Amino acid sequence: QQLQSELMMEVIMSNQSRNSSKAKKNCKVRKKNEKNLDDLIVGRNKKSISKNIPNVKLKCMYCNARSIVNKLDELKLYAREENCDVIGITETWLNSTISDEEISVDGYTLFRQDRDHRIKMRGGGVALFIRSELDCVRRDEIYDDNFPETIWCQITCSGESTVIGVCYRPPDS
Repeated sequence: QQLQSELMMEVIMSNQSRNSSKAKKNCKVRKKNEKNLDDLIVGRNKKSISKNIPNVKLKCMYCNARSIVNKLDELKLYAREENCDVIGITETWLNSTISDEEISVDGYTLFRQDRDHRIKMRGGGVALFIRSELDCVRRDEIYDDNFPETIWCQITCSGESTVIGVCYRPPDS
């Protein structure tokens, strides 16, 4: 079974000056085939966008792996060929017997949240692979007992911070 991307998106972060003194951060998501930044802008005058404002684009990939261990070679190939900055994975099926080193991807920092096997033995789990050059920190304080299979990280890029996460809700929950 091949590892397939269910959604390829770019997170576009831009700054727009508001009242000449405060910067407003806007983060919009677009599908891979969407053509135009103007199409992403919702609820404001498109003419107000300055051409001088730098954009930071993070290329993100998400997939439901249904066990990442036997698809690791495909993941590594996809990460390298697509040049992803962030890779979110649900249903990693990892547990404490599988070390981070066994599933590491060169050039990426791994954050993972395995399923609590006291609740259910097989399946579940989430992971984030974030390009090593990016400044990222795991945000455990965002954890919610109602959603145990989640992981959150804060990425700081060009002075702007964005929180990104992966959440898996099992069908029987």
